[in-house]
Amino acid sequence: MNIVKVDLKRAILSRNMIASIILGLVSILAGMLMEPLKSALRLYLSNAPDLTYAAKLHLIGNSLNKATLWNFGNYFYTVLMPLICCIPYTVSYLSDKKSGFNKTLIIRSNYKNYIYSRIITTFISGFLSIFIISMIYIAIINLVDSGEEFRSIFYNNTFLSSLNKNNFNLFAFVYSIITSFMGGTYAIMGLAISSLVDNTLVALVSPFTIYYLGAYIGNRIKIINPLIVNHFYTYEGINLYHIFIQLAILFVLSITVFLYKTYWGNSYE
Repeated sequence: MNIVKVDLKRAILSRNMIASIILGLVSILAGMLMEPLKSALRLYLSNAPDLTYAAKLHLIGNSLNKATLWNFGNYFYTVLMPLICCIPYTVSYLSDKKSGFNKTLIIRSNYKNYIYSRIITTFISGFLSIFIISMIYIAIINLVDSGEEFRSIFYNNTFLSSLNKNNFNLFAFVYSIITSFMGGTYAIMGLAISSLVDNTLVALVSPFTIYYLGAYIGNRIKIINPLIVNHFYTYEGINLYHIFIQLAILFVLSITVFLYKTYWGNSYE
C-alpha cells in the first residue's frame, strides 16, 4: 500500500526517530561512563589486604571488556526502552485526530488503509528505534573492548546463558532482536492508548508507566512480570516461550483496543 510507504518514510526519517536514537545512546553512554568509574574508584580505594596495586589495575582494566560494558550500558537504557520505542510514531494517530486528518480520509474511503498503515508503521518504527540503537551499542563496546576475561555478571541456568559466555556478540545480537520486538509491541500499546485519550504526553508515557507498574506488581506477588523480556538473562526458568507469550498477549490486546476504538466500533474519531 502506498500509504504504508509514505508513513514508513515519514516515521524513519522523522526528527522523533532521531530523538529516540539519541536518547537511547545517551542513556547507554551514561551507564558506560558512570558505572565503570564508580566501580574503578571503589576498587582503587579498597583496603582489602589481598588486593595489590597491580591486581587493582588489572580489575579496573577488565571492567572495559565488552560484556561488562554492555551490562553497565543497560543500567539506564533498559529503564527507558518502553519510552524510547514510543517516541518515533506512537502519537501519530492522536496528532492526526487533533488536526482532523483522519476525518479527511474517511471521506475519501481510505480509512481502513490508514488504520492498517498506522499499525504497521508504529510497530516497525518501535522495532527499528531499539534495533538501530542496539547495533550502534554493540559496535561501540567492540571498539572499546579490553579482552575476553569477562566479569561474572551473568547468571547460570538462564535463557541463552551458555551463548552469552561462549559467543557474546551473538548473544548481544539475539538480545537486540528480542528487545526490538518488545519495542514494536510497546509502541503498539502506546498507539492503542492514543486512541483512548486526547493527551499526547499521557499516550507517550503510558507504556513506560504500565511496564514498571507491571514490574512492581509482579515482584510483589511473585508472578512473571514485564522485566523478563529485556532482563531475561537475570531470571532462571525463563525461555523464549515465556517472552513470546507475554509480547503476543500485549500485542493482541493493544491491536484489539485500537481497532475497536478506531474502526470496528465505528467511532471514526
